[in-house]
Amino acid sequence: MSENPYSPPQTHEPVLQSPEPNLAGKLASRWERLGAAIIDLIILLICMIPASILIPLAVNHGDSGVTSNWVDLIDLSTASIIGNTAYSILSIILYVLINGYLLSKSGQTIGKKILNIQIVDYHTNQLLTPGKILGIRYGLAQLIATIPKVGDLLGLINILFIFGNEKRCIHDLMANSKVIKKSSL
Repeated sequence: MSENPYSPPQTHEPVLQSPEPNLAGKLASRWERLGAAIIDLIILLICMIPASILIPLAVNHGDSGVTSNWVDLIDLSTASIIGNTAYSILSIILYVLINGYLLSKSGQTIGKKILNIQIVDYHTNQLLTPGKILGIRYGLAQLIATIPKVGDLLGLINILFIFGNEKRCIHDLMANSKVIKKSSL
């Protein structure tokens, strides 16, 4: 048999194809993810109790909160913005101090560790890099949520994405991650 002169040239090099998502890890349930988030929130709130007392005192300098004119209202509004910003920054720092090491070493927060679930790369089921898990998945999502008015809406939309087939929030899509049961690795 002779070769077909019109056939494409043959190569012996392997053809590289884009990797398909490795869905071998069993996805964590929505209830497990909610439970872990609630545990993490309770821990963070307990840690924030001292700040909840001290920040308003520091920002208002002991003011009684009674206003006599519109200039005082502007001053209180500015103090409120400063206080909220300080509170947000402190909560982020505390969250990273409490969970940063665990997230970078095991892909788990304390709540996720208690419920035996973890965050992994969507395609490989490997742990995410600390920059990706803390910077993109948590940091960028938190930064977006702090935008006045719009951040609340985007935060709600982020959470509602969990009701999709893949049970992935927008922060999972941004970081190319998924949350699985740890025993399934």
